[in-house]
Amino acid sequence: MVYTSEQKAFLLESYFRNGEKVNGVWKYSIQPCLEEFREAFPEFSGTLTAVRYREEILTPFIEELHDEELRDGLFQQDGATAQCTAETSDFLRTFFDDRIISRNTANDYPPRSCDLTPCDFYLWPRIKNPIFVTPIPTIDELRRRIQQKINEINENPLELTNGLNSVRRRCVMCVEQQGRHFQQFL
Repeated sequence: MVYTSEQKAFLLESYFRNGEKVNGVWKYSIQPCLEEFREAFPEFSGTLTAVRYREEILTPFIEELHDEELRDGLFQQDGATAQCTAETSDFLRTFFDDRIISRNTANDYPPRSCDLTPCDFYLWPRIKNPIFVTPIPTIDELRRRIQQKINEINENPLELTNGLNSVRRRCVMCVEQQGRHFQQFL
C-alpha cells in the first residue's frame, strides 16, 4: 500500500501538531501522530512487519528511483526490527549491493544515532524551528508554513547540499570520539 500525498501531509502535520513545549523547548513524539494516522486511515493500522515494510514501503519507493539512483545511490535506514531482517537485507541488496547503511549490513549503522541522520539533525529542525516561532492558529496555516519551508529548501540546493555533506564531518567526529556523544564538539 503506497502512501498518497494526502497521507504523507497528514503524517507531517500531525507530527508538528502534537508537539509540546517543555521548559521552553519543543518536544515531539511520534506516538500521538501514529494514533491519529491510524484513526484517519484505518487501512494502515496494524504492526509494520518485515513483509509489510518490503511490500508497502520499499517496493513502491524503489519503483520511483531512476537508474542512476539505483546504480550509484546509497540506501540508509535506522535499525527498526522490520527493516533489519535477513529477508529485507537480501531484498535491498538486489538493488543496492553493499551500498546499504543499516543494522546488520556491511555498513553497520549504530542504533539510535540521530546525530548521524540528516533528517534528524538537519531537515526536521530546519522545517520545525521557524514554523513554531509564532503560534499557529489553524491547520491550514500549519500546512502553509510547512510547504513554505519545504519550498525554501528545494529552491536552495546549496543549503541542502551543505546540510547533507555535514554527515561526513559528523561521522569523522563519531569515530574520533570512539562512538561516544560528540554533538557538543560540532
